[in-house]
Amino acid sequence: MARSSGGGSRSGGSRSGGSSSRSSGGSRGGSRSSHRVSNTPFVGSRTFRYYRNGRPIYIYSDKDLTQMKDPKPRWFAIIFYIPFIFVILGMIGEMILMPQKPMDTYVESNVQIIDTLDVFTLQEEQSLEKKLKEFGDTTGITTQIVTIDYEEWTDNGTLENYALNRYYAQFDDENSWLLVYSELDNGYGDWNWEGIQGDDTIDTMDVFISDFNKKLNSELTVNQVPDPAEAFDKAFDKAIDAFDNQTLRVDLETLPMIIFMSLFIGVHSFIMIFAGTRKKYSYKELEEVGKSEQLKPEPPEKPEVVLECEYCGYQTTNTKNNQCPNCGAIIKEGIE
Repeated sequence: MARSSGGGSRSGGSRSGGSSSRSSGGSRGGSRSSHRVSNTPFVGSRTFRYYRNGRPIYIYSDKDLTQMKDPKPRWFAIIFYIPFIFVILGMIGEMILMPQKPMDTYVESNVQIIDTLDVFTLQEEQSLEKKLKEFGDTTGITTQIVTIDYEEWTDNGTLENYALNRYYAQFDDENSWLLVYSELDNGYGDWNWEGIQGDDTIDTMDVFISDFNKKLNSELTVNQVPDPAEAFDKAFDKAIDAFDNQTLRVDLETLPMIIFMSLFIGVHSFIMIFAGTRKKYSYKELEEVGKSEQLKPEPPEKPEVVLECEYCGYQTTNTKNNQCPNCGAIIKEGIE
């Protein structure tokens, strides 16, 4: 369906303008390890040694680690990520915009200017129609310019609504471009314009539409009394130049999403594929150097003894040289 290609206006001496833009977990396998590995010896542990930078490092385990196999990356998990990789590649492909070729639907006989406001002189109209044909030969887009009175489009609410309805009254395809221009004779030089482009022109017009809209709004605002003939002429020159000199373009709107998805898939796949394979040592480089000594349990702590002075009756658990902290007498025995 046809859509707005941009527009602009000036009301009461101020102006506004716009341009359209194209918008476009896992779980570990296997059972839990049944052996214990520690950096410190424990009861019944066996001692193993490996070297880092020429320095021996010892680890302790209740199993023979030299007989175990190192875990391998689970490359089969990458199958899960193949669809996501294709999605990212597709987004990158859409982000790169190749130079556009002219459309093959140009119909020169449909190029016309309908000037109901009489804002163009006969010479200006002939010159502008010639420019529209040059534009059509360059881009392959059939273009019409229509000028109307304010009262004609205000019944539709907005100029965009009027222009959309007028597009389908003028064209029966999605390959054309309609520009509607309106002026209000109120002494302020107020004007409005709206462009409606066919759906099939989007890729082609993306090359120049921003430059065209900016140039047209700029030229219409140069003087208090607008000169639409000169403004349209210069705007179409800008569009033709942009199309003739187009280069490879990049649509940066999708770049943040591509970066986010790439980082997420990269980190997630790394964890899934290499989980459990990142170790400080390989079982192949370990050598057993002996069995650790059996660790004896520490003796239980002695119960605390309460001492009582037989002279003053003071009780304490903290004495120095069995001397009563209260009277200084020698305490000989404690209370159980």
